[in-house]
Amino acid sequence: MRFQNRYGSVAVGFLIAALTFLVAACGEDESSGDEGGQNDYTIGVDFSLASDPFFVAMTEGVEDEAEELGVELLVTYSDYDPSKQIANIEDFVTRGVDGILASPADVEAAIPAFEEAGAAEIPIMSIADHTDPDVETSFIGAPWGEFGADTAEWTCDEAGGKGEIAMLKGPAGVSFVEEMEDGYKEYISSECPGMSIVFEVNVPTTRQDAVKAAQDALTAHPDLTAIFNQIDEMAAGTIQVLEEEQRLGDVLVTGFNGDKVGYDLVSEGALDMTIALEPYHWARLGLKTMVDYLNGEDVGKLVRIDSVLLDQTTIDDYSYDEIR
Repeated sequence: MRFQNRYGSVAVGFLIAALTFLVAACGEDESSGDEGGQNDYTIGVDFSLASDPFFVAMTEGVEDEAEELGVELLVTYSDYDPSKQIANIEDFVTRGVDGILASPADVEAAIPAFEEAGAAEIPIMSIADHTDPDVETSFIGAPWGEFGADTAEWTCDEAGGKGEIAMLKGPAGVSFVEEMEDGYKEYISSECPGMSIVFEVNVPTTRQDAVKAAQDALTAHPDLTAIFNQIDEMAAGTIQVLEEEQRLGDVLVTGFNGDKVGYDLVSEGALDMTIALEPYHWARLGLKTMVDYLNGEDVGKLVRIDSVLLDQTTIDDYSYDEIR
């Protein structure tokens, strides 16, 4: 609040000036920083894997959004280890953070840590993956089964509805892995009966683990038509094997995430399809959602993200910065 001193009395003028200074000072204390004191918040963030290009992009996104909003971040990584994630979240609770964003390493194992945050009256939102809706304040993401069905539909169309499929899946117990698997299999069984899943395995979502899994799949089933990869980094390992065996182009390869690895591989023509989840923008949305909630807004239980299907018919329509 500002006062205009237009009084003739010098004494009154000084008094008004003093009151103005005090009111302004109080106002600054109440609303320092960006938009209503947002820089007073400390948010704990626990992502899954520091070395994964997807989570590299998410980390960049959440850091840039934090700088813009003026909040303090504490960023940790679970390495898909439920016990490590529980310890990370418990540490956030002990530190008394204002809110927590976490990518659950395991659907069930994450529940006690989420409950602990709730008991401490600290809002905890799932991002990049989710756990039981009853224990998470919100989920910033999408129904993963839809993406599994979309990938299966694309594969069926490209394969002409016939052939054998290998599924290289991520770790068991991770919600997006299991829900995508269900959506994929349901579509194949109900809408594409001419294709069959002849090989499936759960492995860590790394390139090297995908290399071994792809080798095993091709050895057991040399006539594979398509290979489903849980994420683009795994697809890169599958592509490496197909290149070594001079079979790249003979087998359809799908990925997921649409990170820099996936985008570049589709651009090069090595990866046939991926679904870009815009991890950088996703993380920014996640942090903004948390700050909105802390500022009293009703954000809902599901905050849906944008996605883009990338293949040879769409890749030229987007730059990486647009879908990062």
